[in-house]
Amino acid sequence: MQSKPAQAKPLDPKAAAPATKEVPKAKPEANLQDKSNKANSKSQLHSELNNTKTAKDSVLEEFRNDSKVSSARTAQESRRSW
Repeated sequence: MQSKPAQAKPLDPKAAAPATKEVPKAKPEANLQDKSNKANSKSQLHSELNNTKTAKDSVLEEFRNDSKVSSARTAQESRRSW
């Protein structure tokens, strides 16, 4: 007995293609705006950091003021001793 070769069924195009979700592409304008906002917030943080006095700056300023006062006192005392 001869057997007929099995015929291949025509492929259904919907079944053959894997299910993929369409990913919406970001609009270039929105992406640029987002980058701009991030850059602005970073620069704002940097300027706030630069404008904020640190403890180190406060101590240095106090030291400078104290040294100015003490040098002024020594100058007055040295004038008095003459």
